[in-house]
Amino acid sequence: MGGVNRFDHLRCSYDVSRRSKKWWFRLFYFCIDLCIVNSFLLYTTNKRVHNPLFQLHFRLSLARGLINGYTSIKRSLESEPQYLKKKPKMSNNSQKKIGVDKEIRLSNVGIHKHEKIETWRRCRMCSTKTNNKRSKIQCSTCKVALCVVPCFDLFHSSI
Repeated sequence: MGGVNRFDHLRCSYDVSRRSKKWWFRLFYFCIDLCIVNSFLLYTTNKRVHNPLFQLHFRLSLARGLINGYTSIKRSLESEPQYLKKKPKMSNNSQKKIGVDKEIRLSNVGIHKHEKIETWRRCRMCSTKTNNKRSKIQCSTCKVALCVVPCFDLFHSSI
């Protein structure tokens, strides 16, 4: 009887359960509470722990350990591995430069020359889904189709 009362007291202090119309959610939350309280009791009875945490601090450290640095903020394209990169959505004013590394695009700008190509290709800077701009000029180093004025200079600047 003492163990059940102790469990109920510890469970009700910081309850995880929420109201739900689904009956099995209540069982699921109870099982989560059961696991947390049992792990807290095992933690407090451990002889190697000299200064045991209070239950609230234990639950916070447990939650932080389970989250383990996860964030819902999207990572920038530079920090993601190459195989995870997706083509970003285009803004109204300028298009993202995808396919050419920043180091190649911005370094030694003097070696980037206009080069005539056989076919018409979409300009990387100013062409959009609604406004399709095509050019027969590409950069000799980057191999990206660009309008001569002003897209070529804008593409190779730090913008």
